[in-house]
Amino acid sequence: MLSSKLPNPKVVVEWCPHDSGLFAVGSDALTLFECQVDRDVSSPVHASGLSVRPSLGPLSPRKTTQRRSKDFFRSLQTDAEVSQVRSMQWCPLPQQLIAAGVGTGKVVLSDFTQPVVELLPPRTSASMTMSGKAPRPSMHGTIGCNTVSWNQQNPHHIAAGFEKVRADCCAFVWDLTTQASISSVASTPLDLLDTTKPSSLRIYDIRAKTRFMEFSAHTKGVYGVVFDVHRPHLLATYSDDPKEPIKVWDIRSIQGARHENEPVVTIPVSKLVSQIAWSPTQAGILASTALDDRAISLWDVEHQIQLATSTPSVLSKPFKRRSTHEPVFAFAWQPGSTSVDEPPTSWNRMLFSTIGGKVESLSVHDTMPLALSSQHALGFACGTLLFADRIPNDIAAHMMRRVRAGYSMNVLTSLQLFIKDDPSTRDLRFVWQWVDQVESLRRLSVAQTEIPSLESRGGMAIQQRAPLRAWPVDPQALVSAGVQHLLGLTTVPSTSVPYETSLRDPVLGCLVYDSLGRRTALLACQWDPEGSQSTTSLHFSNMPRSASGKVGLNQAPGGSWHSLYDDNTDGPTSTNNNVSSHHTALPTLQSLMSQCEASLDFDRAAALAVFHGDVQAAVAVLQRGAECPTSSPTREVRQLVAMAVAGYSIGTTAHNPLWSSMCQQLLRRPEIQNPGTPRYLHALCSFLVTARELSAVTHAAALPTRPPRNNTVPNSLAFRRPSATPTTSSPEDPPLFTAILHDESLLLSDRTAFACRYLPLDALSRFIDVCVETCTRQGNLQGLLLVGLEPSILQEYLDRTGDIQTVALLVARVAATSEDTALVYAKWIAMYRDLLNQWQLFHQRALFDVG
Repeated sequence: MLSSKLPNPKVVVEWCPHDSGLFAVGSDALTLFECQVDRDVSSPVHASGLSVRPSLGPLSPRKTTQRRSKDFFRSLQTDAEVSQVRSMQWCPLPQQLIAAGVGTGKVVLSDFTQPVVELLPPRTSASMTMSGKAPRPSMHGTIGCNTVSWNQQNPHHIAAGFEKVRADCCAFVWDLTTQASISSVASTPLDLLDTTKPSSLRIYDIRAKTRFMEFSAHTKGVYGVVFDVHRPHLLATYSDDPKEPIKVWDIRSIQGARHENEPVVTIPVSKLVSQIAWSPTQAGILASTALDDRAISLWDVEHQIQLATSTPSVLSKPFKRRSTHEPVFAFAWQPGSTSVDEPPTSWNRMLFSTIGGKVESLSVHDTMPLALSSQHALGFACGTLLFADRIPNDIAAHMMRRVRAGYSMNVLTSLQLFIKDDPSTRDLRFVWQWVDQVESLRRLSVAQTEIPSLESRGGMAIQQRAPLRAWPVDPQALVSAGVQHLLGLTTVPSTSVPYETSLRDPVLGCLVYDSLGRRTALLACQWDPEGSQSTTSLHFSNMPRSASGKVGLNQAPGGSWHSLYDDNTDGPTSTNNNVSSHHTALPTLQSLMSQCEASLDFDRAAALAVFHGDVQAAVAVLQRGAECPTSSPTREVRQLVAMAVAGYSIGTTAHNPLWSSMCQQLLRRPEIQNPGTPRYLHALCSFLVTARELSAVTHAAALPTRPPRNNTVPNSLAFRRPSATPTTSSPEDPPLFTAILHDESLLLSDRTAFACRYLPLDALSRFIDVCVETCTRQGNLQGLLLVGLEPSILQEYLDRTGDIQTVALLVARVAATSEDTALVYAKWIAMYRDLLNQWQLFHQRALFDVG
């Protein structure tokens, strides 16, 4: 390649064509480097021939199970006498010899220890030009050598291009056997391609010393030309005009300057191209980079030529683009090797130098084909290497083990697989607990409506005021049992406002919000649905409660819910069951605290007691927790928290500054602030501090007072609307409870129930929307508590985990609500059926079909 003009280079690089571990770097000196990957070089370096690594021997293929380590470079030899290097090319002969064009106006042949030969452009009549005329004596000083090129077929010929200065000759070819200057295309080794004339390409026959062909290639100067070593008739050129594309020519179809010659492929560019080079290992692959571009683009010219229906064909998008940290100045392909000892992984590698002078390497590979087996194996190919191995933690292996262990449409059987508190299966345990709860409450609600009217005529009015009155009873309960739906906070705007009351809690002093939808949402979150009403108010005074605290739907000691049909609970299998037997399945504060204590979760039990307004129960459970010999990090501070809870009283903020100071100190203790454990004590203290501040505001507003637990309340106060008295207080300000609502160490169900109890409608709606958005974005199955069985959360969960098994088992329990959703559900179910067939688990497939 000859070029008439190039910008002054900083660092140029060139791979050795005879040893893939060697490359040359030219700048202020000419240096030979070794590229090392997996081992160090401890042997001495010799300068004879190319035996610079005598103790390494041939490179051995790396193990396919090891990750390729980062390349690092070691300097072997330096020729400091060669400076201002602008271009380089290795000698085609297997010798440690390189030709360097330098800025001092000569070509230097060096073996990296000292210059062997220096070739100067002649300035006398002893050398003839291609026109047969003797050149004029140069009137100018030294001109730089921009490019140098060996004749690959005849290594005794070397050509060089110099900067163009008026009528001076700027392209020379030397015959190294005679060291005389005489005035090469790969397919015709005695032809010379020259671009010294602006915008034109000229081909000479150096035997006849006559001009052979000339044609116009670009509108401005041609900065570079390069031939494809695999397709010698293909020639790529680029110009100094950023509006000019890279052009690929077929020299077999060029007809001279008098004809309109068209390139076969054009590649549009937006910046000034600085270098192009064909791949030495793959035919038709052209690499390019531009000034200030932090990438090297790869173009599949061969494929574009095959697809082309007209000339020229425009190739507008590279098939691969390798980014770099700094703008690329120059790059060089690693030559291909035919040696059987050469590792295939070293092919398609590049060296590149940045404008900052750094030299780095990168690998270029085609898109790797990949195949995943249903038997937990993964295979992919890279170049000529094939990788295949079993995947121990593949989701398919987990799904196969689960289905063989009984993971199916049966809720109780599936729940038994997730009894252990394993973080990897925590979401699965939650989702099946939620499914069991929703379906059990649905059966309970249906059973209430089926009680003969003659046996329940007196109690039906009371029964229909229970929280189960609003619980969905249709077969689509899993879709409509989300908290967002139960509260009426759907995405469709509603013209009606839910009927709500707000009463001041006599113990906590803050506002407590109540409505039928909120009570139903509390039930969905496994809180006491009577928490927003008196335990023995008119609405529920005649409802039997479980004396023992054992309830069918409440959470088990491990945090799970008992099914309505477990061995220790009588389910509604007969219409003769009375109302009392059904309502024993509803959760109570006593049962919730008992379950927490059984699992040694005293902190959550105390927080639930305070959130329900039972301060005495909270103090008692904290004292029991302090005496219990557990390894909990909060055990030592439980007694202090119990004292703080016992000293709580409502009133003005300045009423007891000592209590406020003590709570603030408790909140700063590391045991309470530790995010590695559920921070229920932190939520408890934060709530009491905020509730005490709000008590003065609500007290000044003279709002109705909610009766304390275990006391009756007049009917006139049972359903009082919120006061119309304007307040500037913070009950309407959600950030007051930010420390609790956005503490992700707490259960989402507890945070949601807390919001249903203490946030006004607008703030509650915003909180639910934020939680739904977060769960949908993260694919968190706990979000099903908020929105019901919703496809967007399931899709994100499937994308993140690949657990088509759980998704199919869930959607098979409901019917799709729209045509688009039905198509998605059918696709998921079909995928899981195909997976069971591939595993040859036909019995499990049959159970799934009839489930």
